[in-house]
Amino acid sequence: MRVAKWNPDKHSLKDILLLASLSSEEHRELELKCSWREFDKQERILEGGDDNTDVFFLVSGQAHVLNYSGSGRIIEYATLYVGDVFGEYAAIDGLTRSAWVMALTPCVVAVLPGKVFVDTVIARPEVCLALLRKFTGIIRLSDERMTSFSHLSAEQRVCLELIRLAEIHPESSEELIISLAPTQRNLAHVIGTSRETVARIISQLRREGIIEYEGKTIHIRRRGALEKLALF
Repeated sequence: MRVAKWNPDKHSLKDILLLASLSSEEHRELELKCSWREFDKQERILEGGDDNTDVFFLVSGQAHVLNYSGSGRIIEYATLYVGDVFGEYAAIDGLTRSAWVMALTPCVVAVLPGKVFVDTVIARPEVCLALLRKFTGIIRLSDERMTSFSHLSAEQRVCLELIRLAEIHPESSEELIISLAPTQRNLAHVIGTSRETVARIISQLRREGIIEYEGKTIHIRRRGALEKLALF
């Protein structure tokens, strides 16, 4: 980790979704209250059990949120992208960190003191509502995953996760695209199975022409077939 000197041309909060309702002047005020840090790929950004209450804004790069089971198995909760915020739980309830955050790529992170974050949420109803919507989304996703773990096969969970990550292809509404595909290991952590199982399912989907890899991009060529496998 490297502490970076704030550079207004490089370090900005304008892409942070939670703060989208703030004016440029309000962004600048918060930027001046942040410390700015740079992390290398695979470097730990946040450690579970830490007792600090800082809030983190992902300005560039990707990271993932994970935890460890009692047996030491990795449980991956989510992938973080530019514009995401994390660490806000501790700022709100004052408890220790509940998860780890690791850099998937080189990252630039803005770190805001927890009290400043809470004061901003209290003072700005639009920010408070955005935070509530984020929490609602997390609860809904958790409910969906609990259901899928209980009732769906590994193949169905892989297919559902691919659909969840995908967007409509800009050139064809019949196809989907995942621009930054997760690794098979990360996908396995998210859906609660082994990397070998994911590799077998992905290979089968490729052989059947349902998906196609192009570098780090996944093209879902047969959307209907993937949806059918996910649901039946």
